[in-house]
Amino acid sequence: KTSNKLQFPCLSQLKLDGMYVDILVGEHDVTYVSRKGSILPFNDVDRDKELMSCAQGLVLQGEALVKSGNDSVEAIMNRA
Repeated sequence: KTSNKLQFPCLSQLKLDGMYVDILVGEHDVTYVSRKGSILPFNDVDRDKELMSCAQGLVLQGEALVKSGNDSVEAIMNRA
């Protein structure tokens, strides 16, 4: 229905049932915030360091997913 409206090149991402999260990347810290404004306990030293080195001053938006075991799509757990 909408594929004829796509302009190439384009990016498509798999929609999964994750939790919405804003990632505020500062100079010295990274803060993960829910849609309702709650601070989320998602900090990871290595990931935060990488974000601060390449996305400082930005707000990233996306979905937080929980995996069980391996890195396959099938390992992503149900949001409930």
